[in-house]
Amino acid sequence: MSITSRILIVCLTILAITFGVKSKNLNELSKTVTPIVATKKENSKIDSISINIYVPNKENTALVSKQINLKETEQNKTAQLKLITTNLIKILNEQKILKEDNYPFEIYLKDKDIYLDLDSKILLCAKTPQEELLIIYSFVNTLISAEEADKVIILINGDEKDKVNFVNLSKFYKLNTNI
Repeated sequence: MSITSRILIVCLTILAITFGVKSKNLNELSKTVTPIVATKKENSKIDSISINIYVPNKENTALVSKQINLKETEQNKTAQLKLITTNLIKILNEQKILKEDNYPFEIYLKDKDIYLDLDSKILLCAKTPQEELLIIYSFVNTLISAEEADKVIILINGDEKDKVNFVNLSKFYKLNTNI
């Protein structure tokens, strides 16, 4: 046997032993169970969220911020906006700013704009232009604060209106906390 053949046999033997040891170590390692922490699959509900709503003060001269917690809210942004608007109407009813009535509405988000379709009866509750503006900005400020939106577009009974009572509605409303 030549010297080259002997060196080749020795090298192959060393490689076989090395790969055998590595294989044994990998085999031992694979027997060890590594716990995998599975991330909890997000469901369609969140336990609760805290939001700021804006309501007129007792004198109906300015808006004040009030924090409320909404339990078990939907993750869908439109569903959240509906829940927030429903709660705002409920609070405005409790504070006697709106008359006790059923006020249907629709709301949806398109890009960074919120479209709020109100029943005209909501704005007819206002006796002065200032009261109407406070009601409008209760919705606008609450919705923009809750959802990172740029502006609110108010529709009345599904249509764009110049006004219902006192205030011009044909414009886009942006956050304004100095009302």
